[in-house]
Amino acid sequence: MKRFTVAGHITIDEVITNTESYHQLGGPPCFAASLGKTLGFDVEIITRIGEDLPDKYEPALEMLGISTRRSAGYQNTRFVLDYRYNPRRMRLPTICEPIHPKDVANSERLLLCPISGEIKDQLMEEIDPSFIGLDPQGLLRNIDSDSNVIPKKWWNPKVLSKLDLLKTSSSEHHLITGTTDIKKSLRKLTDHGVDTAVITDGSNGSYVMTGAKLLHIPIYPVNLVDSTGAGDAFIAGLAAYLDEGLSWACAVASASSSSIVETKGIEIKHKRSEILERAEWVQDKIMNLD
Repeated sequence: MKRFTVAGHITIDEVITNTESYHQLGGPPCFAASLGKTLGFDVEIITRIGEDLPDKYEPALEMLGISTRRSAGYQNTRFVLDYRYNPRRMRLPTICEPIHPKDVANSERLLLCPISGEIKDQLMEEIDPSFIGLDPQGLLRNIDSDSNVIPKKWWNPKVLSKLDLLKTSSSEHHLITGTTDIKKSLRKLTDHGVDTAVITDGSNGSYVMTGAKLLHIPIYPVNLVDSTGAGDAFIAGLAAYLDEGLSWACAVASASSSSIVETKGIEIKHKRSEILERAEWVQDKIMNLD
């Protein structure tokens, strides 16, 4: 496992379900740092925190090694995630300061996880680390006048050609590739230079393509408590273990995702050994779909 940098906003999420409503820390940097602390890999976090972040969240961020320095003049990025609908509905009332190219200029292994437009195409076009991973969810979102998140298309061949890893979802990949067919989407991404392309598909597992190889990665079955952060944990686990082989990295990614959804927020209740035991179970069930 090699050290890598995760860039993106932390969030304060308001989660609404059929039975309750609550607030919690979220955002890809939090989930990646929590997973890194559990599995023992080193993660550097580049993020932005608003002046209005409640003090009660500082201990959790400090425990994860995330700086609590505030961005002057900005509110923290906040999401409202309404799971009473399928698919969930999202609102984005406030967005913090953008992340700039100079912030990530010295990162050798970089995982870009925009969620609210905080990372621009210009940044991705300018940087040249040895490894670049991307979860493009924030590039696929517009915000209307009522703060509702609405989908938008994104396509940038210059960025795609630089990517060692791209992870998107079954509900969003068509916004990049123009097709709802998962296999065709993966092929289009790899044809345009993405080394390893991943599409997660909820309870159906995930599909991974690299070169001519197509794999199906099953989920590890658990009792779902909160699905927020499942994709963030998946790509963090995948990026951390990719140097140990694609099959094992995918298995760890799936197991990592399962550990996040069993609790609310960024907490992981399982030990490293338990997650890796789950990964072994997943790896035995990976299917080659070539």
